[in-house]
Amino acid sequence: MGRGLIIAIMCCLLAGCGRSDGKAPTGQVVATVNGQEITAAELNMELGDPGDDPQAYAARRKAMIRALVARKLLVAEAQARELNTTAQGMFARNRARDLALVDLLRRDLAGGQDFSPSDSEVDRYVDSHASTFNRRELISADQIIVRRLNSDVTNHLRTLASLDAVNAYLAAQAIPATSFPVVLDSLYLAPETASAISRAGANALVIAQESDDSMRILQITDRRSAMLDGEPARLAARMLLIRNAGEGTRARLEEIIRNGRGRVDIAPAKGS
Repeated sequence: MGRGLIIAIMCCLLAGCGRSDGKAPTGQVVATVNGQEITAAELNMELGDPGDDPQAYAARRKAMIRALVARKLLVAEAQARELNTTAQGMFARNRARDLALVDLLRRDLAGGQDFSPSDSEVDRYVDSHASTFNRRELISADQIIVRRLNSDVTNHLRTLASLDAVNAYLAAQAIPATSFPVVLDSLYLAPETASAISRAGANALVIAQESDDSMRILQITDRRSAMLDGEPARLAARMLLIRNAGEGTRARLEEIIRNGRGRVDIAPAKGS
């Protein structure tokens, strides 16, 4: 039985439950379970943004209280069985702690919350990138995604005239690659890829670095204008601002990992 189903069953069982003494918790405590308090701060952290619909928020709040009570009851039972003292229990607790701390770090790097651009920020972005929206293209291409290659291999690929030749060369070098057709929106391409595509002619090969770990090899088959203005442009601008903020946070996380690699020692696999 899945964890989600177990919690759902418990919530249903708890729907009519309350304190046996008829006294409701007061102040910053929203419920007590076996004497353990569930605080308003804990509840609010689980709920997140209240949104714009008070009735929907009230219903979500009520459901979340039931879910928290169910979780506390299940945790109490697991502790009563001393499952938290087993090796598996300690591994699970450490994993949950690590994941929670990484998420807190991500939020801290992002300024304490998930980025949501204001209407004025969106408008400024549209105004300052008007030519980008006017020149927007949808590009059809055949594509190969491959791990980052050294400069000798990359330079040889630039001499080839087709993706068939690229695939043949990669296969001969035993370099894994994934091939599939794609339609690309010029608005959402990495700057280097967008610049390379804008310079390329029909059926030209385009090789662009997508990240520290991968490369994109394209053969363009069609391109058509898809100018954006008005509300569609504002929607696209909002998505781009959110994406750019997320990429900035991801880049900072990757920098922390890179800087810490010198302090890592990995034991060799047994038998190697």
